[in-house]
Amino acid sequence: MKKSPDFATSQALSNESSIVITL
Repeated sequence: MKKSPDFATSQALSNESSIVITL
């Protein structure tokens, strides 16, 4: 599987979204 920058960005955004929702 190829690791694309978009994939990393998506995960980063997902983490931030989860944190915001948690707060």
